[in-house]
Amino acid sequence: MKNIEKIIFNNFIILNKEKTFFNKINKILQKEIGFILLTLTVKHPQKKLVQRIYSSNNKVYPVGGTKKIPRNYFYEVTFKKQKSFIGNNIKEIRKYHYDHKIITDLGAEAILNQVVIFDKKTIGTINLLNIANHFNNKHLSITNLISKFLAPIYLNHQIKMKK
Repeated sequence: MKNIEKIIFNNFIILNKEKTFFNKINKILQKEIGFILLTLTVKHPQKKLVQRIYSSNNKVYPVGGTKKIPRNYFYEVTFKKQKSFIGNNIKEIRKYHYDHKIITDLGAEAILNQVVIFDKKTIGTINLLNIANHFNNKHLSITNLISKFLAPIYLNHQIKMKK
């Protein structure tokens, strides 16, 4: 087991509080990848929207906030094909994300959306913003690993959304 895998696994096993685990994930991602903003979003099981369950900047993107899932290439890649998305320039962000003005106001010009998959369905995403051309495939391997640990938490949120 790689060092980062041990760190994530040990934190997952010993932490029984979601917010504490999310804060640990925040620290790991900041150290291993770096970001201007981190959000975790869960797909509503019946509606075409995602809900934020974690944000590193609650003023701009508060927990509990919702966002419509756009019907575009981003949707096709992440929710239909279940592949993660990297947009390493402002053009990509403007093209696929309707909140691009908020994103660029943070100083971000690159986005990484890691899909969280369970039972062959995208149930949410891990979303990172940073400066232009920041993200690469190494970053995807890290977020992919983390997505496996987040799947049970995302499923729990989906159950709560149905109520």
